[in-house]
Amino acid sequence: MSNLSIITSDIQRIRPCDPLLGGMPQLVQIPGLSRTWQIVSNCRYFSRNRVSIALNVFYLRWVAEFGDDDRNLLLMLNDLLIEWSTKEKTMSGYTYGGDKVENARVLGLVLSPGIIWINTDNKLNVCETSLVHELIHIGLISQSYRGDPDHEGPIYPGWSAKHTALMYSINSILYDIENNLIM
Repeated sequence: MSNLSIITSDIQRIRPCDPLLGGMPQLVQIPGLSRTWQIVSNCRYFSRNRVSIALNVFYLRWVAEFGDDDRNLLLMLNDLLIEWSTKEKTMSGYTYGGDKVENARVLGLVLSPGIIWINTDNKLNVCETSLVHELIHIGLISQSYRGDPDHEGPIYPGWSAKHTALMYSINSILYDIENNLIM
């Protein structure tokens, strides 16, 4: 049996988001990753298939750029909870350049190495959200960095211009996939 047929049977076996639950938060498993789940309140947003593709594209591009010889990142991606939320959050943080900002609107957060919160901001495509940005923080954590909250700034080590370029590259790939393929 080929890997593609295993993944296809996996997708068919996993319960999808149920639109009849109308706005109720649902826990939906991500295909291809046995312990990765997402919480969605609206089935129009972020199908399990699109999220699976996004995680796989992220991992393949990360490995090509930064490696994952110890498979820490793969293990972390396989044990992840992603919460998609329409609620807004504000907090202190940093810009990409490392400048401190107070009471900034947050588009996503790594709450712990296994939990990501994403503000959907009424976006329909994964590539328009901060998911890839938050996955880069997870990637840095997998390499024993503290997640690097100041991004390319000088306070915390880890995030570099290469990480920012990777984020834009992955989101561009996801844009092409999401806008040219029916999922």
